Amino acid sequence: MSHSIREQYQPAEEERAPLDSLYAAIAVYRVATAISYPPIKLVADTLKTSQSTATRLMTRARDAGLAPEVRIQEPRRAPAVDPHNPGRTYEPSAPQGRPSQRGGPSIGR
Repeated sequence: MSHSIREQYQPAEEERAPLDSLYAAIAVYRVATAISYPPIKLVADTLKTSQSTATRLMTRARDAGLAPEVRIQEPRRAPAVDPHNPGRTYEPSAPQGRPSQRGGPSIGR
């Protein structure tokens, strides 16, 4: 017995995104990919939602087999080594250890 995709994908009530939104997200994602535009950003902007909600929508679409081509990028991680203080672990909130340069902008000279 054959079931439609709508019948096969039935998420729990509390996490249900309307299927129309899901299909719209898939269509926008594919257009963005075709024109080399960041797909999650375009989905979020088009559906007037956050990027995290757009990511969840596309993850659901991929997991349901509706959009197997969807690739969700992992968040970028900070580098393991501090590029300004070689040999030290990267700490973005730490002061940068660069020496001041003559002739450059300065405050209070």
